[in-house]
Amino acid sequence: MATDDFDREEIDRLVKQLSEPPKSTALVRVAQEGAEAPAPDAAALTPGSRWGSARLLMPAERKDHRDWLVVVSAISLAALPKIPFSIDLAALSVRLFVGLGVLLGAAMPYWPYSHAWSWGLLFYFSAVMLVMVAGIWGAKLTWDARLPAAHTLAIGTIVWSLGLLASEAVPRIVYA
Repeated sequence: MATDDFDREEIDRLVKQLSEPPKSTALVRVAQEGAEAPAPDAAALTPGSRWGSARLLMPAERKDHRDWLVVVSAISLAALPKIPFSIDLAALSVRLFVGLGVLLGAAMPYWPYSHAWSWGLLFYFSAVMLVMVAGIWGAKLTWDARLPAAHTLAIGTIVWSLGLLASEAVPRIVYA
C-alpha cells in the first residue's frame, strides 16, 4: 500500500546536497598481498554520500519509525489523538473478512425471497455456498495469521453453512 510519506528535513537535506558540487568518490581499494590497506575515505562510507561503496547495494535501515497516519510533514496532526498501541493491518483485515462472513451467515435465515423451488432455491443455495467459501477462506487466512479465535469463528461459519444447506436439501431429498 503506497503512502504519501514525506519528511521535510530529509527533502531539505537532499536538495542542499544536490546543490553542492560533487564530492570525491574514492572507493576503498583492495589491499595487495604484503601491502597495508589504505584508510577508507570517510565521505565514501557515510550514509547519503553519492557513491559510497559501503551503502551502494544495501542502504542503511531507517532508525526513526514513522507514524502510519503521517501524510505530509507540513500538516500538523497534533489535534489527532495518539494511538497507544500499534495496529497490525494484516490481522485486522483477516478479522474483518471473517466477521463479514459470520454476518452474512447470520443473515441467511432471514433470506427475504422465496426459496421453495426453481430459481429462488438456486439463488439461495448460491448465497449459502458463498458463505461456505467465505468460511473456508477465512479459516485458511486465520490459520496462516495464527489467529485462533477468528479461526474458530471461520470453522463455525463453515459448519453453519453446511447446516443451512442441509436444512433446505434434506427435506427435498427425503420427499423425493
